[in-house]
Amino acid sequence: MEDFIKQLKAKNFYFYNAPVYFDISYYRKVIDRIKSKYLSDNTPSIYTWGSVSAPGISDVDIIIVLKDKTKGLKRAILNKKERYIVCHPFFIIDKEILENIRYIYPNLNLELIKGEKINVNQLKKDSEYYVNIFLSIDIAIRHFPRDCLEMLLRKRIDIRSALLRLNSLSLSLELYKNLINKEEQDFEEYMKEVSSLRKKWFSLKDEERKVKLVSLLNKAITISTKFIERLREVIIKKEIIKIESCSKDTVYTGMRHRTFFVDDWQPERSVRSMIRFYKQNGKFYSFLPIEFAALFNEYSKASGILSSYIKKNLEIENIRYKLKGKELIYKRINLLNAQAEIAEQTKHSHFVSFFDFGLKSNYGPINKGLSIARRIKDSKIYRKVTTYKN
Repeated sequence: MEDFIKQLKAKNFYFYNAPVYFDISYYRKVIDRIKSKYLSDNTPSIYTWGSVSAPGISDVDIIIVLKDKTKGLKRAILNKKERYIVCHPFFIIDKEILENIRYIYPNLNLELIKGEKINVNQLKKDSEYYVNIFLSIDIAIRHFPRDCLEMLLRKRIDIRSALLRLNSLSLSLELYKNLINKEEQDFEEYMKEVSSLRKKWFSLKDEERKVKLVSLLNKAITISTKFIERLREVIIKKEIIKIESCSKDTVYTGMRHRTFFVDDWQPERSVRSMIRFYKQNGKFYSFLPIEFAALFNEYSKASGILSSYIKKNLEIENIRYKLKGKELIYKRINLLNAQAEIAEQTKHSHFVSFFDFGLKSNYGPINKGLSIARRIKDSKIYRKVTTYKN
């Protein structure tokens, strides 16, 4: 892993989608426009979550609450600048999901920007601890070290996306610190480096930006893998998930977040396996601890569109385990299933759920095009065409 990191230089990469600076006041204007475009009798509440820590780089996360999910969402078109600020589709939910959203994101910072305030249920301290463990596993499966490693191996860096992903890693490191109630020096130093680059981005020279960004992406491989290692140690020590027997690896083969869940998982070996598998097959599969597969397996046992999708794509057998907080796991996946049901009923083209595990919306021409693009991206042809060469 270390040898792989050392050979990467900024000059070897193709950079695109550079951030564009917008003052914080413009973010407020966009939010005001969204409020006027989307608030209706059937969308009584609109929320944002998170904060704009680096104007021009940060995006705005929008949650729209439907009153009657059978009627769907009022359609509206965002202009280019508005799309830049929002960055990705909205999250569409109903009142019940918002009331229980802390089963998905226990520490979510919500701000009502228009309409009716909805009371959000708080979790008990022990429940919050377990849900944050499950959240950390889901985030690891979706992002680490996959996101940064994919950019590095393909030598194509979407600059804004990379900066957003690095911030996401920092937030996960902060979550881990709260779980163990202790600071890890290398995590703290890395979070400071990421924060510094994001805040200083527009004042740096272009070459310096790129050198620092590649350096932080390189470090992200080691840091995110260590995050997974530390998270697994907590899970095993607290016996949150205990594998009793496992005769073979578990594989998840969804459209996204493809993963081998392996017994006797080792950090550096997992990264080498990801690199080797990509070079041999042109596809990205994460190699993660077998303990994480237990959570996926429990998700697949629930009823709903998302659970059915997970079950269809989860190749699991000959595994026995015990886990704590099972009722919280089912509360979590049932809320995600309910969100996916809303997407199905309303045929909206936004996110299927907060965690979709590869299940994507196929409604609308854009999503249909993206679905085709994902299949192309999966092929070896895409790898040959998009790998940047000097």
